[in-house]
Amino acid sequence: MAVSVTTFDQRLLRTRRKTIRELKPDILWDANYGIDVADGARVSSWTPVIGTGTLAHETADNQPRWLQHGIGQQAAVLFAGGQYLYGHVAPLVGSLGTVAMMVQLTSTTGEQVALSGYDNSDASYYLDLGVNNNKIQIRSSDPGSDAVYGGTSLGTTKHTLIYTTNEAGTAWRLFADGSEESLTVLYDENSGKWFGDVAGIDYFTIGAYRNAGARSFTGYIAYIAGWNKLL
Repeated sequence: MAVSVTTFDQRLLRTRRKTIRELKPDILWDANYGIDVADGARVSSWTPVIGTGTLAHETADNQPRWLQHGIGQQAAVLFAGGQYLYGHVAPLVGSLGTVAMMVQLTSTTGEQVALSGYDNSDASYYLDLGVNNNKIQIRSSDPGSDAVYGGTSLGTTKHTLIYTTNEAGTAWRLFADGSEESLTVLYDENSGKWFGDVAGIDYFTIGAYRNAGARSFTGYIAYIAGWNKLL
């Protein structure tokens, strides 16, 4: 009997989730773990299943929601704009590394930050990963801005595994579902800066730029994994 596209897609999603854990990330926020709330309830904190870096928000209106079947039949956290979790943590360091995240957008408009590492005392220093007008983007400021974005339109009807690496601090590479993106430089150059290259990063946020709710992510996040090495 033929396997339906939907069934195959769900099996692939489960397999990818399992593979991420087997690759032993230094940090892994997974919606299947570290969130103890009922289906549809607000998420006040998210504890990683691997690594140290609990992120939280004290205000209910700024808290995302946990959905048991957020992306297909898989658990995910839904960020509806102006919702984010942050913490005084820095799990990703050094001048090279990899970040992977499973996302599904609910809006394709504007700049949306899924993961932000930053200097909490100086807004000029940060490294952000997310999307810009439906395309994968990475952006840094130290304090001058560098940014590149990919060519694949993510859309709102399907989840996408997006990830980025840098080649020892010389250039960023972006991927969507395993295919490398053709990059366009938005600001200055493809500098390849990583979290350890940006001075003073001591906070991380999921769902927005810094901890002020700007450039809010709108969509589902099933997991975010990070390595302090190239994969």
